[in-house]
Amino acid sequence: MAPRLFTLFVGLGLLWSVPGLSAQNQYGTLSFSPSNPTSNDFITVIFTPYAGEPDWCSLSSTVFGNEVRIIAFPVECAPGYGTKNAAAIGRLPAGSYQVIWTFTDNFSHVPVPTAQLTVAYAAVQVQSTSLIALVMLGLGIILIGLSSMRANYSLKRTAAGRLR
Repeated sequence: MAPRLFTLFVGLGLLWSVPGLSAQNQYGTLSFSPSNPTSNDFITVIFTPYAGEPDWCSLSSTVFGNEVRIIAFPVECAPGYGTKNAAAIGRLPAGSYQVIWTFTDNFSHVPVPTAQLTVAYAAVQVQSTSLIALVMLGLGIILIGLSSMRANYSLKRTAAGRLR
């Protein structure tokens, strides 16, 4: 009888733990804007609540190494305070980050939404010089050349006049 009772408790324990395993992101999902950010982009984390779940008000975000924590609460944002279902985290250096959408009093370790964010290196942007700037540079070089030619001609003429 004891082995059957033990099997019953183990079976119930497994059934009890399955929802906990499948509820890794039980409140909703996270996505990013832009979806493939570079180190030049201003990044926003977007929280999409599951059906029947409340909207969240994000209050702050912090970056610790390769972890981004967004502190939020499942309440409506007060006017002028917090952002509904989104958090601006700004620009990040290229690399991989673990983003965690959480709340400060999560003492019971309720599963919260997490997502992996990869920030790519931004291509170096070289500004092209405008046509006007190139024309001005060319005119400047021509004027310097003409000025030195005139000075050179003037020196030759003065020297020729002294020789006579």
